[in-house]
Amino acid sequence: MENKLNILKLNESKMIQSLINKCEKKDIFISTDYLKLFSNYLNHEAFYVFYGNEENYILIPYLKRPIEKLNNQYYDLVSPWYYGGPIYFSKDKNNLNSLFKKFILVFNEYCLTHNIITEFQRFHPLLENHKLYGDNANVIFDRKIVYVDLRKDLDVLRQDYTRHTRKNINKALKNNLKIQGIDGDEDMYSFIKAYTQSMRDKNARDFYHFNDKFFEDLFNQFGNQLKQFNIEKDGELICSSVELGNYGILHDYLRGADPKQLLLRPNDILIDEIIRWAKEYGYSYFILGGGASSNEEDGIFKFKKSFSSTTADFFIYKKIHNLNKYKQLCEQNGKGEDTLSFEKATYFPEYLE
Repeated sequence: MENKLNILKLNESKMIQSLINKCEKKDIFISTDYLKLFSNYLNHEAFYVFYGNEENYILIPYLKRPIEKLNNQYYDLVSPWYYGGPIYFSKDKNNLNSLFKKFILVFNEYCLTHNIITEFQRFHPLLENHKLYGDNANVIFDRKIVYVDLRKDLDVLRQDYTRHTRKNINKALKNNLKIQGIDGDEDMYSFIKAYTQSMRDKNARDFYHFNDKFFEDLFNQFGNQLKQFNIEKDGELICSSVELGNYGILHDYLRGADPKQLLLRPNDILIDEIIRWAKEYGYSYFILGGGASSNEEDGIFKFKKSFSSTTADFFIYKKIHNLNKYKQLCEQNGKGEDTLSFEKATYFPEYLE
């Protein structure tokens, strides 16, 4: 059967979701609801690239970011946050590599003719979808992430906690911290308040200051795929967290905590409770994520690893489709060609730095 490249828009969500459901490996971040969530939040067009035929195909979600300096007539492609990248369905896995090599060429031609300058993807550490690109130089290791293999017995999982973490959990219990798991949106605004204040305390980048519409869409669209956990001390909310998952994979998604109460160890008792709940609920994996940098001595990474010694590699993909326009934009931003690192740049694309 002939292979075709099709661009599938979100108004075809039922058909797209049926294609996703056929794929062997998938995650909630690949879903149409999730792509729509960020399309609305960022005001970027969202679509899926389909390549192949009904027996063998590749499917990749993208957000299409307009470039203001070129009158919004040129674009960058980015994968959804946290993770994206290709998923696939194949009746003949022996043909998958050759299918993907053809796709790379066809898609590059598509990008050139549709004013797309660069492409940036965040591959999924557990789906390992970076492997579809083989030894492609545009695939770059970024950092390790921590996850919990919930297929193990709970006692075995807790034995993997560091001694310091077990002490912190006991300390939280002695501090009489109370945990409540909440379904749906019945206490959504307590989470929004805690999260928003936490982002202000951390001076987080603008991207992470989600608006009320984003949160309302998040809580309303994902139903039983979302679980909120609140931690209280003497009736006062000191930490609130949202977990998001489907297809057997749960993500430690968003959290807000009062920095003045962290010594009571709310995060330690929270993660322990999420692990217990997620295992009981039937998830296979719980992804805690990585640190703020690639340094394995990073404090956030070490905290997450104190709950699980199991890690996976997180890769990204940087691709310049239109080199001439890339150089033009960098020059407009005061960067000479001799200063450019192109796909090896830490901040990519360099004209946005």
